[in-house]
Amino acid sequence: MIDRIHALPVTRQAQVLGISRGSVYYLPQAVATLMRKMGIEALYRKPNTSRRHPGHTIYPYLLRA
Repeated sequence: MIDRIHALPVTRQAQVLGISRGSVYYLPQAVATLMRKMGIEALYRKPNTSRRHPGHTIYPYLLRA
């Protein structure tokens, strides 16, 4: 793992690990774009908006004649 505060420079750490220096400096936007292109997404509970809550009142649409 690359440690930015280590005495060994980042370039040397990347060389020791055998990875390119460009892969050390990533941007979250680029990662999000790549994830979208690959069709993968983070796992989290999504809102179920298609199911109505039984306690909520349904009001009639009054502008329809």
